[in-house]
Amino acid sequence: MYIFENNATLKSESEFYELQNKAEFYKNIKIVGKNKNGELYFQCNHLYENKCSIYPHRPPICRKYPNYKMIRYGGKLLENCGYQIAPRKKFSYFID
Repeated sequence: MYIFENNATLKSESEFYELQNKAEFYKNIKIVGKNKNGELYFQCNHLYENKCSIYPHRPPICRKYPNYKMIRYGGKLLENCGYQIAPRKKFSYFID
């Protein structure tokens, strides 16, 4: 996952550590890499065998997944994700 702060993705590890000191949620995730644009990406500490181990008590960010910002910024659903995204109307509707 990516973290948006002030309408931008995090690129600085020190900025992430500051967030961890400000909000409890960020203590539940860890940095797992950086993409070619220098954006940090993260993984939840509560994933075991690719499943949420605290599902009934998951935080709001997880309850709202997937959200429009993720798709808007080029994010994709994981291959094994149970969610599906489909347009409300076919493209031809807007052309006609």
